[in-house]
Amino acid sequence: MKEMHFELKSKTSIELQQESLKNFNVKIVDMGNACYIDHHFHDFISTRYYRAPEVIMGGTYDEKADIWSFACMIFEMVTSDILFRPKAKDKNGSKEEDHILLIQSYIGDCNDKEFLLTCNKAGKHFKLQGDKLTLVGKKKPKKCLKNVFFDKYHMKEPESEYLAKMLLRCLTWNPKDRISAKDLLNDPWFKMPQDYNVIVQPQYYFETMMIRDPTFIPMEKKGKHKSESYESDVNPAWEEDK
Repeated sequence: MKEMHFELKSKTSIELQQESLKNFNVKIVDMGNACYIDHHFHDFISTRYYRAPEVIMGGTYDEKADIWSFACMIFEMVTSDILFRPKAKDKNGSKEEDHILLIQSYIGDCNDKEFLLTCNKAGKHFKLQGDKLTLVGKKKPKKCLKNVFFDKYHMKEPESEYLAKMLLRCLTWNPKDRISAKDLLNDPWFKMPQDYNVIVQPQYYFETMMIRDPTFIPMEKKGKHKSESYESDVNPAWEEDK
């Protein structure tokens, strides 16, 4: 079958009927900011929420930036929430700064000086104190992805663990440390049996939480609805912040 690429254009009902009689497969792809690995057209690629650290900090990027974006999209598809939703706290705090702080809270500190030296804007976010690199700005509380999946989204333990490990193989500061798309296909999470009931039943979830923490009080007993404890999504995922 011959492969063709063309833009979708408005057609009349007669034209659509004629097209429907042809034998072909259709794949719809948004290539808005697409570029070649060795020929870049933009300094910023992907929507803000999916941008890899090397893109945020003005470094060199390649196909590994897509691996980062892929992990962000998988998180969103599984949870319906956005993994990194940066906000400008005040006049002195940029969304880029908050984005870097959010990344640090999930994947830990960046101590890779070689990587940061390749990023033109790294000096805005990191400073060298002796032999240690420290983030500029107030750090956010550390988060464990496995616990986030279990505690916030009530996912079963095996799903929480395998999914978290897969995402963390994609979410690394240095793109050189990021897993390739080919190797990612062999990740255990993709080989798990399909289980469309990965949410823990409430009674078992509360029982497990009280074993973990004897002081745990279910939200229902606190008089709060589940959604009240979560950060509200005030901005749609598709909103592009330049």
